[in-house]
Amino acid sequence: MIQEIFPIPIGVYKLDHTLDTLQKWCYGEEQKSKGRTYSNVSGWQSNSYHPEDIEGTPLSGVIFDVKQCALEMYRVLGIHREPSIWDSWININPPGGFNRVHVHPNTRVAGAFWIKSTNTMKSGNITFVRNNSYEVESIVDDDKNKYSRSIATYEPHENNLILFPAYLQHHVEQNQTDEDRISMSFNML
Repeated sequence: MIQEIFPIPIGVYKLDHTLDTLQKWCYGEEQKSKGRTYSNVSGWQSNSYHPEDIEGTPLSGVIFDVKQCALEMYRVLGIHREPSIWDSWININPPGGFNRVHVHPNTRVAGAFWIKSTNTMKSGNITFVRNNSYEVESIVDDDKNKYSRSIATYEPHENNLILFPAYLQHHVEQNQTDEDRISMSFNML
């Protein structure tokens, strides 16, 4: 009998926020700060926001919803505590911008919420990568399935939230549109 031994959960949720207000706030933040560079290429990433930095901003409602959705992810992963976002940031990826392969160390669950996108794969999918992809692909023919595929991608749709175990390698593909892609990313304990 076939048993699954290393399944990886991904949480995908549709939220309902007024994105115009969030977009204006994000562009205002970009004007205030040079930002930082981690995995981002040709884009702007804000410095870290901690919970007290978010209170009273348009992001506070998003943070509330993220915590509510994270309850399911925590339960599935066996994390027995209330979801807590300790670190978040804004990403503004202009045409050509992308994020290199990375993980989120020192955290349990990571995620992204899309604030602006053309709602197509051309905006730049988030792509999860198996760290043993070469070995996995070498044993199968062309019929890839959940046991043998080496990547999984999700399109960046506005008002979508994605949650995933922070150890999962991922990158964001190049924005191939003529509009910015804006997302909020975060780390949860």
